[in-house]
Amino acid sequence: MKAIDGIIISCVVIALIIGAGFIYPGQGQELIAYKSSGISGIFKRVLVFAIPGAFILFGIRFFIFQLLVREEDIPSTWRLLFGSCIFALIPSILGSLYFFQYS
Repeated sequence: MKAIDGIIISCVVIALIIGAGFIYPGQGQELIAYKSSGISGIFKRVLVFAIPGAFILFGIRFFIFQLLVREEDIPSTWRLLFGSCIFALIPSILGSLYFFQYS
């Protein structure tokens, strides 16, 4: 089960890094204005990717654990939620910093 959980976490982490690092739906002038906003722009970008990423990761992990693991081996819901938030926040921060530094 740990292998399946690790694969799920890895896939979501890679998707968040790529998304936060390379996706911007605007044009050139909007991108320049967005990047000049500084820390508030980074904070907004991290939240835009971390919150949905945490919910997606928590949902997938919760249902996988409910379906495939015995009742006594299932971690608590709070532990899954906290772990999902951490696993979503770190790649969102890294991807956002990459986006503001290099793109």
